Order: sequence, then structure tokens, then C-alpha cells
Amino acid sequence: MGKVFGVIVFLLSSFIYHAIGSMFFPVDEVTNTLLAPDWYVFVILGLGAATTFGLNFLIKKRSKSDVLGARNHIAEENLPTLYGDAIDLIFKYDQASASLLQRYLKISFSNAESILKCFESAKIVSEFSGTYPRIILASDPAFAKRMLNRWLVENGSLSKGSTENLGDNDSVKPNFSKIDFMAGHDFEYWCADLLRKNEFKNVEVTKGSGDQGVDVLAEKGGIKYAIQCKCYSSDLGNTPIQEVEAGRIFYGCHVGVVMTNRYFTKGAKELAEKTNTLLWDRDFLFSLSKNVALGKE
Repeated sequence: MGKVFGVIVFLLSSFIYHAIGSMFFPVDEVTNTLLAPDWYVFVILGLGAATTFGLNFLIKKRSKSDVLGARNHIAEENLPTLYGDAIDLIFKYDQASASLLQRYLKISFSNAESILKCFESAKIVSEFSGTYPRIILASDPAFAKRMLNRWLVENGSLSKGSTENLGDNDSVKPNFSKIDFMAGHDFEYWCADLLRKNEFKNVEVTKGSGDQGVDVLAEKGGIKYAIQCKCYSSDLGNTPIQEVEAGRIFYGCHVGVVMTNRYFTKGAKELAEKTNTLLWDRDFLFSLSKNVALGKE
């Protein structure tokens, strides 16, 4: 706040306080002066000074906040330098949220979201459903960093050998040729076992008939999942999303999931977005299977 502006604020606020204060004291009809006690002037001037200093403090605080906000926003090309620290934070607090990264890495919210979007693409965390938090898919920080490095190399963000080797290990790739020919109920039990090995709790395969479109029930991080498992030879459309949404309500779960060895049509993805249903496709199963394989090393 400039000196001139400060003087104006002081005079204006003092005048306002005087106008209010004069309502509580009588006026001499002869001299037309306010019959106020001696301390009245000091109170009015004190309030005016307090208002001026208070406003000055708020302006300086706001300016400092704006400067910090501008300083904390990092150019997108520089974000990879924070990936390692971001992964460590996610596992330390068992939480994959933008607010967590923003708070501890001292970056803007948009930067934090960009980092998590990258982690989603690398299958380190699940996609944000809009209602429930992302699930941490990788088994530990070291494995998450290997997954990330591999994804960055495959997408041209890094050249091989440009960073520490994070384990481009194709030997852990699950044998999908066997999975693709499983019977429906066998696939359900395979999915249930895969979830258990990825730290899901209370995993239960529902009874075959009258399951209301839900094949597996599971919990993780206090969130209950209603999961439909589909082992198909072609990509899935809208029907499984519609069925699992009804089943989710029936079983009182927080999130509906369709889990498949295939992929999803555009229409299915659009419907899933509207219903906040998670779509766990072939790539997602691959990432979960890698967690299990590398966890045994």
C-alpha cells in the first residue's frame, strides 16, 4: 500500500467511525459540536489506524501468496524431475491425490494433476472416477518407478539409458493366451485371486445365479467394489456397465467395476463416465499381474 493511499484509507475510515460514533452522543445546539468525552478522539483515530494497518497487512499477504503461486507453477517439461518424489509420497501416505502432491512438493494444483495423469497412463494409479480416490496399482515405490521409466521410454519422453534402469522386464508378462480361453466362472476366480494378491481385502466370488450382475466383491482403502468379470473374444459394449451399476446399488458398494481380458467400445466408455463405473481392461490386468510377478522376485 502506498503512502498516499494509506493516508486516504486512514482519513476515510476515521470519518466513517466518527459518523457511527456521533450517533451515541448528544450535540450542543448552540455551538453545533459533539458532546463526546475526551477519549472519543483517540478511539476514532485508533480505529482508523488499525483499519489502515489491517488493510495493508492483507494486501501484502495477498501479494506474497500471488508471488508464491506463480513461483510454484512449474513448466510441464520440468515436471519429470519431481516424479520420483511424487511416487515416494504416494506410497508413504497411501494416497494418490493432487492435494497431497501440491502440499508436499510445493507445486500448483495443475502441476499435481499433470503428474497424476502421467501416473495413470503408466498404470501406477487408476484413473480418477470423479467421486472416489485413485487406487495405487503398483506394489511398491521401486516397482512404480520401473513402470514409469518404461512408459516414458515407450512414449518417447526418455531415451533408454537416460535415467536409472527401472526394470524393463518382459519376463513378468502374464500368459494371456491361457486367460483368453478360460470359462467364465474360472475367469471370475482368477480375477478374485489377482485382486487378493494386489492387497484387496474381503474378496468374494458371488454365487453363480442371482448375482445381480456382480461376480466379485472386494474392498481396498475403505472403498467397496462391485465387480463384473467378462472373459470375451471381442470388446465390451454398454450392457456390462448397465448390469454392474444395478448390482453396485443392490450390494451397497461405493464403486462399480467391469473387469475384462478385452477392451471397451467408445459407447461403453461414455456410459462408464456418466455412471462413474471403472473399466479395468486388458492393460489394467497386465499391470496388476506384473505387480504380482515382480513382488515375488
